[in-house]
Amino acid sequence: MKKKNDGFLLLSVIVLGGIALVFERIGLIPLAGVAVVIVGFSIFIHMTRRRKQQDACDQLALLVFRNQVPWEEEKKLNTKLAKKNFRVAALIRDLQILRDSIEIALTSKKRETAEGRFKDARLVFARIRKEHTRLIKSETFTEISSAVARLDEEFPTKLYLNLAQGHLDRAEKVKTEKSKGKYIKLARETLTEGINSGKCRVSELKAALKKVDPRSSS
Repeated sequence: MKKKNDGFLLLSVIVLGGIALVFERIGLIPLAGVAVVIVGFSIFIHMTRRRKQQDACDQLALLVFRNQVPWEEEKKLNTKLAKKNFRVAALIRDLQILRDSIEIALTSKKRETAEGRFKDARLVFARIRKEHTRLIKSETFTEISSAVARLDEEFPTKLYLNLAQGHLDRAEKVKTEKSKGKYIKLARETLTEGINSGKCRVSELKAALKKVDPRSSS
């Protein structure tokens, strides 16, 4: 500890001595000008480095959110970032969760899974907006926000279509006509529930219902 203090003291003496020497030779005003140039250059270097870091963060964020990074590479990336940059690591992890939640919410044939992932997506997006927007450009956040807006629009209709398709898939696998009729009935009831919910695109659900039950009205 004493050696560190001695080193700092020596460095301070050298710096102060250098400033005093420059001041003695060129005077106060020129010295102030030199200081302004040095400070300005330092700020420029700092901003350039920060801009490069943000560009790299943006590119990484978009690659992850667009699912353009292989799964094994994502695992390595998470480990590496967790050691070097906790804030970026948290952003990337949230983007992974958001991306996967959107995909599962719009494709799952199980109601609990789909609705749970829809809620997860909304919660994670709120956290990204609150905690991580400083790390990415506005254009990057706009793309993420647009994906969540599409989720909000698509989810109600996709939920009922996927649930109904899940019942129809089961109907194809069972052996007895009684069981087959049971699942077809469930598909029909699911689509009718969606039509009556007032939250979905009715035309799509009615078209699906007509395929399940040709007797239904369009």
